[in-house]
Amino acid sequence: TSIRLPTFGRALAYEPTTCELLVAAGGNKGRNVSGSSGGEVYRINLDEGRFATPYAYNSSADEAVGGNCIAVSPSHALTALGCEDGLVRFWDNRLPYNDTSNLSPLVSLDVTSAASSSLDKNK
Repeated sequence: TSIRLPTFGRALAYEPTTCELLVAAGGNKGRNVSGSSGGEVYRINLDEGRFATPYAYNSSADEAVGGNCIAVSPSHALTALGCEDGLVRFWDNRLPYNDTSNLSPLVSLDVTSAASSSLDKNK
């Protein structure tokens, strides 16, 4: 069996509470499947054998930002997504979302500015 994604997938993670395979997709310069101009995390429901509505997130940059890595916590359903813009976005998959087409992360951690400020202190 093969699965065809609308854009290039960079990383995979299994989310056991929903039985979904999460695929961090590369940035898409045009509009994504969900209609947003940001990045997406594709959700494949392995129990039902079909795609669920992808998680979409917006970027402060002018162009779409793709996800490079994704991980799901084994103790709860918190998902971390590392993106090209230097942000790590976190979602709680247990929360009910009415509109998954434009998902706002619980927390966004700016890794790029944290790393550059620590390098400046060492000089």
